[in-house]
Amino acid sequence: MKTFSILSAIAFLIAETHAIDTTAWQHEQAVTISAPGLIRLDVPPETINVALPQLADVRLLSPSGVESPYVIGWPAGDPPRVISPRSFKASLTDPSTVLEIETGTINAIEAVSLESPAASFIKAARVEGSNDGTQWHELAVNEVLFRQNGGTGRLRIPFASGSWHSLRITVDDKRNNPVPFTAARLLLTGSKTATLPQTVIIETREEKPHQTKLTIDLGAANLPLTTLRFTVGDAVFSRHITLSYLSDNNGQTVENFIGSGDIYRVTADGLSTASLEIPLQRMVPTARIMVTIQNGDSPPLNITGIDAERNPVSLMFFASEIGSWKLLSGNTHATAPSYDLAKLKQDLNKAGGTELKPGALMTNANYKAPPALPDVQSEGANIDLTKWHYRKPVTSTQAGVIRVELDAITLAHAQTSFSDLRLIQNEKQIPFLLDQTNASRTLQAKLTKDSDPKRPTVSLWRATMPLDGVPVTHLTFSSPTPLFERTLVVWAKTKDQMGNEYRMHLGTAQWTKKVARNTPRTMICSWCALNY
Repeated sequence: MKTFSILSAIAFLIAETHAIDTTAWQHEQAVTISAPGLIRLDVPPETINVALPQLADVRLLSPSGVESPYVIGWPAGDPPRVISPRSFKASLTDPSTVLEIETGTINAIEAVSLESPAASFIKAARVEGSNDGTQWHELAVNEVLFRQNGGTGRLRIPFASGSWHSLRITVDDKRNNPVPFTAARLLLTGSKTATLPQTVIIETREEKPHQTKLTIDLGAANLPLTTLRFTVGDAVFSRHITLSYLSDNNGQTVENFIGSGDIYRVTADGLSTASLEIPLQRMVPTARIMVTIQNGDSPPLNITGIDAERNPVSLMFFASEIGSWKLLSGNTHATAPSYDLAKLKQDLNKAGGTELKPGALMTNANYKAPPALPDVQSEGANIDLTKWHYRKPVTSTQAGVIRVELDAITLAHAQTSFSDLRLIQNEKQIPFLLDQTNASRTLQAKLTKDSDPKRPTVSLWRATMPLDGVPVTHLTFSSPTPLFERTLVVWAKTKDQMGNEYRMHLGTAQWTKKVARNTPRTMICSWCALNY
């Protein structure tokens, strides 16, 4: 049975660049400015955690209480760009495989990534660079290339950033047979952004068949994370890791993907390499995330700790006054400000300015919870209730926004469109919103055996709902019979506009039971307001 509820909506707007009413903000921080000029204010994780995403509710007040414009300094690094080289040639030169690459670019290169169809191998490689084809410079030596049958591998070789006309990669084949390399990709050097360490706490660990699930606390929501780094006690391992977070979607818990990657520590034939980081470059909307480690048939890893890194976030503004400024945050009804900074924005982004940190996050002593519906009257028009056949009381122990789940009796007696639904207080209508969720509730139907003399090979059962008109979406059947295969057809008797009775088809399903256990069968109905 589908669930429905009624609730109210909220709208709230904040004016800009003038004295504002600070009672709508829950938190404040002091910012002490000793000299006027350009200021770069670091926004700590505790502020990011209580603020809206993208810091939409953050406001900056001068000592005179005037809202002052600012620019948010989000991470602006340019990630490495991947390109194909102009040419790629592979040749066997006992006891090595030599890969010759003409880069075709004058841009700086920081790594080369190889492609190979080989399923399992481990090799040592050396990378050299040249701009004239004669003089070669060693860029990397004893770099490990490998791939395991499970798919984990390392085919990227990093080296000091530089511009090269040609690259030469020599893969050592002395320990085992050569493997084919079919292509290469070049990683052009991008601009780097500063990072800061972020404390991570492992809250829970759950071992499941073939996987380990960790719940970790990042310390704050909406952090721009760059890296998650694992501390693992095992000597040799490789695992695939998926990162996600949980959110509510109309009453259902949804798992949202954040990122994934491989961690490993591999040793073979005297070669060893390790990678314990999962790159993210992602703003994570929650403080708690889930880490799923795919173990396969291997035992769980001995993970002793997790560290993270994040990009710094700053507010850049021009302080015209000295004294105690205020940084406000924690207004869930606020919208992002729109400041006219066309003339200042470029200078602010380039300016170093004075770097400051705000004081401790404090509770705003003047905070007052705003009204739930500031722009909507709590009472509507009068109503004549003589045409309504049914009513049910709605009770609440607190003021504010109230969510009322409509029970089966109300759903059964209301129109399918709910156009006849009214919420009344003191003989006046109360405004509400109808919210249809994905949640469901279970009703127990009465099942009785029936028969059709004209069709002796057909088993007929009559399912009677506890209420007429309840919006049913699924029927679930159970049978103690251990082995069978049947086609189920569900229909209901109804009447057309002329009063003629006919059968309405509701659903069809194949029910197969191949093991000796009770296996319920769910059928999805095509009509959700059934009269039985």
